[in-house]
Amino acid sequence: MPVLPHRVRFLLERICALHGIPPEVLFGRRRTAPIMAARRHAWVEIGKLVKPDGRPISSVQIGRWFGVDHTTVLYGMRQQRNGRYPFTRPGRARR
Repeated sequence: MPVLPHRVRFLLERICALHGIPPEVLFGRRRTAPIMAARRHAWVEIGKLVKPDGRPISSVQIGRWFGVDHTTVLYGMRQQRNGRYPFTRPGRARR
């Protein structure tokens, strides 16, 4: 896990608890649907945070933390906001 500000770490722990996955998984290479839903959720919530100088955290910085390009972050944030990828898939039974 990269070195993150305390507020971001706290936020990621809450999101991971909500999605039921460990925080380290967010920074891995796996791309299963539950992990990607949690990752996109994290990107959106981190993007809402404001730095001490009053500016929001940039998609470039979020991409550096997660090891992806900033355009991937922007696309994932847009898809999450538009409801394209819900937390769970409707109609699928969990076993």
